[in-house]
Amino acid sequence: MAHELNYDFLCINEHWLKEEEITVLDIENYHVVSSFCRKNKIHGGVCILARNDYSCTSLNLSRFSKEIDFEVAGVKCQELQLVSIYRSPCGNFDIFLEQLVNTLQTMNFSKPTIVTADFNVKFNTKDERAMQLSDLFLTCGLRQTVFVNTRDASCLDNIFTNIDTCSTTVMDTCFSDHKVVGFTFDTTCYKDPISICINSKITYRPITKCRVIPNV
Repeated sequence: MAHELNYDFLCINEHWLKEEEITVLDIENYHVVSSFCRKNKIHGGVCILARNDYSCTSLNLSRFSKEIDFEVAGVKCQELQLVSIYRSPCGNFDIFLEQLVNTLQTMNFSKPTIVTADFNVKFNTKDERAMQLSDLFLTCGLRQTVFVNTRDASCLDNIFTNIDTCSTTVMDTCFSDHKVVGFTFDTTCYKDPISICINSKITYRPITKCRVIPNV
């Protein structure tokens, strides 16, 4: 899918990989720019990959990660800030909120910014936590872009951005527990539109020849 739709960035939540595995993750034409892997608990983790012809740097957000509660990775590509977050449904929401605020305080919202996440809160209902998150992002000038269900009858995944010209697409790959969210945007920082693929919770984990078998 990544190659067919020509995505520029891949954000993967719950990759289930260890640090020694993420360093050799091999997805053709992409490289890992930023990642977080659990050390004490199993599964979880987040990572962001960019196309090989993109020169990106990590935002070094791993210091804010707390296993299960708040797991984050972030990259900078020219002026663009891209952050991917995972919150386990078993996590402490207060800790998540605190670490999210700490993360947002390090960012410059005069720059094009995208925050993607598997929040595990129901944005399609009057969920108090979902409304709290939406309000927090609005204070940073970031608005919600996903309004359809991403897992069963719930909208658990979302993308918040300050980029005006953008579109989202939700797709079922049959490989992941959550649906894939595609995000395409246009900004004056780039000559052409940029596309991002967000894939939550890869359900198959076997690794062969340093390549994750089922992927985006």
